Amino acid sequence: MKKLASIFLISLIALGSVFAQEKIVAVALQSDTALWNEKEPGMMEWAKKDLEPGTVLEVYAGSRWDSQGRKLPDLITSSWTTAKNAGQTLDFIKASYQGNDYYVIASRVALYQRPAVVTKNAATYLTPNLADVRKTALSYGTIVAIGKQIPVHGINLYEMTYYDENLYRLRVGYIKSAKVSEAKDDITAMKLIKQAKGLKDEKRKAAMLDSINQLSITQAVQEILDSLNAEPESPADSYKGSTVMLDKGDSARVISSDDGSNINVRNAPVTGTVVNQLTDGTNVTATMRTEEVFSIDDSENYWYYIDDGNGTVGWVFGSYCPLRAEW
Repeated sequence: MKKLASIFLISLIALGSVFAQEKIVAVALQSDTALWNEKEPGMMEWAKKDLEPGTVLEVYAGSRWDSQGRKLPDLITSSWTTAKNAGQTLDFIKASYQGNDYYVIASRVALYQRPAVVTKNAATYLTPNLADVRKTALSYGTIVAIGKQIPVHGINLYEMTYYDENLYRLRVGYIKSAKVSEAKDDITAMKLIKQAKGLKDEKRKAAMLDSINQLSITQAVQEILDSLNAEPESPADSYKGSTVMLDKGDSARVISSDDGSNINVRNAPVTGTVVNQLTDGTNVTATMRTEEVFSIDDSENYWYYIDDGNGTVGWVFGSYCPLRAEW
């Protein structure tokens, strides 16, 4: 009888251990999502390992539940050690990556979703309602996490999470399914495209773009690749006036609006087509400006050709892209 009781107790312990090890699929979304070790209770230390956006890891389920009845990880509020931010506290969650346990900052990963990439500049929605458009649009190449698909008036939307690099937190909403791809080769290709666009060495850039031809990519990504392989067009081609190249001291700028709204980026000054929008506070680099001063809403300024480093380039009125304060 005692033997049976012991076996039963061992079984219960084993069963409890299985439940304790339950894990949740999560997607890292911040650029270079840091992994941490618990140096001591209440103190996290960077594990000298970062994850690319779109990396899948497993998070340990805890005792919390969300509104849909799904388990959530326990939050561990802890200080963290870096030279710049010593003493600050953040909420961490325990995760497993490549067979090892680490901690990640809770607001850097999306739970119960899968990685995808934006293949066409896309509007985002606060709710599954096409009229509820968010101010923020996502440019192609942005890594996101997607969940359930929802049909709305003949158009499919995905539940979607992305990381706002300006606000340092996750933002949730919806995006048209036609504007994203969860195919692994598409995600890989878009990462390579982003890296290639940042290269000044044209031979390395061409070789990196050529390597994408070995992948099985969708038509949407192929169109982006084709446009990059085409004869490059000068940013001034769409503007017939004179331009002035900027030196370093005039190039570091920030998107700024009076009311926090997004600012249009155009393919030409004044009357150009809007090619994208940038959020208030986005850091950009300006490479040239118009020689002529223009007037908009009682404000006189030049138009600047800017690059946000994430695929958005074009012209912005100078009053909406002043020099960065720290410059």
